[in-house]
Amino acid sequence: QGYETTADAVQRVFGEIQMTHPSMWTGNYSTNKSELGSIQIQGSKIMINNVLVAQSLFKDGTMTWSSTYGNVYNACIKFLHDVKCTIEGKIWGCNEQEPTVFNVTGERQFTTGGPSSMLERTINYGFATKLLWTALLRSWACLR
Repeated sequence: QGYETTADAVQRVFGEIQMTHPSMWTGNYSTNKSELGSIQIQGSKIMINNVLVAQSLFKDGTMTWSSTYGNVYNACIKFLHDVKCTIEGKIWGCNEQEPTVFNVTGERQFTTGGPSSMLERTINYGFATKLLWTALLRSWACLR
């Protein structure tokens, strides 16, 4: 027994999940800012050079945090829907003015050369099965 749905419906719901679940972006990201080193994302936790960022917030596909909570940097980073898993945004020091334009970009570093499809990318995450079933069931419900 299967569920009646379409590829478009599954992809639409999968996109919605990417905008609301930071775990979809789990990985190590190299950036264009050498002083940052790498940005690591593990579920809802984010680290810069292995230092945990306090009080980060993920909403609408964007991760933000503030130096108000003891972080070295302030940030507003957008996660982009593409095969490479890229990020772009603003990061600035606690005593600096917020940049007027994006000043950081990054790309997820894959250990196996990188996935070639959205489904392959999903398999990299421990909770992928749950999210995939959620996407399938939501898309199926939308068709009913």
